[in-house]
Amino acid sequence: MSPSTSYTGYVSPNGHPIGWSPHELALFSRAARLLASGGLRIETDYGLTDEGEPWLVFCNADSGDVFGHFARIHEGYVACIPFRGYGLRGWELPDLLSRFLRRQGIIRTAITRPLVRNANRLAAFGLAILQLA
Repeated sequence: MSPSTSYTGYVSPNGHPIGWSPHELALFSRAARLLASGGLRIETDYGLTDEGEPWLVFCNADSGDVFGHFARIHEGYVACIPFRGYGLRGWELPDLLSRFLRRQGIIRTAITRPLVRNANRLAAFGLAILQLA
């Protein structure tokens, strides 16, 4: 799938993509549920930059701390993890979210059941670790 095919119906009169599509918001919602499976209460907020490019953040609902900031820039996606010293880039949002979740210690199995790994990384975010059976 080319980057522009996922934006059908979400373009400005000059042909540039604007806002998050319902599909993109559903992907973010699924990622938030996976993050919450580790015990963290998740809040999200999103909007548009002055340039009309969409952004979204994942926040810890208890502390208000941002632990994931996403944007679509020039038909590509970027993710920034504040205070961790790295970011991610990609053309496909599902791939970018998958890599972001792996960095948070969450992977998906072939059965689509979340697994929590790297408890020390999750604890650094103040997550309450629940053993998934």
